[in-house]
Amino acid sequence: RRQRQMCIRDRVTVSALDIHNERFIVAIIRDITERKRHDAELAEHILFQQALADTIPYPIFVKAPDLTFTNVNKAYEQTFNVKREDIIGKTVLDLEFLPMADRIAYQAEDTGVIASMGMIRKEISLVYGDGLEHTTMYWVKSFVKADGSSAGLLGTFVDISEQKMAEETLADAKSCLLYTSPSP
Repeated sequence: RRQRQMCIRDRVTVSALDIHNERFIVAIIRDITERKRHDAELAEHILFQQALADTIPYPIFVKAPDLTFTNVNKAYEQTFNVKREDIIGKTVLDLEFLPMADRIAYQAEDTGVIASMGMIRKEISLVYGDGLEHTTMYWVKSFVKADGSSAGLLGTFVDISEQKMAEETLADAKSCLLYTSPSP
């Protein structure tokens, strides 16, 4: 016959009390099984979110309300030839791979996005880790906690250099056609 075994995770607090020259030992035992299960589920959810972010082929960054980076994905690391652990906890002002003028502008812009709970979408040029300037479509958006307070901002950008070059080539071809077309 098999006995059923149950694993109960307990937290025990033991204290000694002296009352009228007698010593008493008080032990409080709390079952923390549910909390441990919840903690494990939360850890799995965080791992899933990181795996999801790392699967996205475009750089993604997350900042706290104080504008410190709380996460970047693999694509961000590869784009700038940096490591996640070297970015987390820093602000854009600390990122030496960006020009100082850009860092100051991004910091001010991010402060405004969080304060207004807004979003910015614009075309910008960024120098990647390859040393080349890339034309990108850049987005940052604030996000909120369940209570409505600011949780920080999310950002991403997509390299559109090839599309921009194709647009320029097409515009040049059109102007050549107009310039060389015979007049009626």
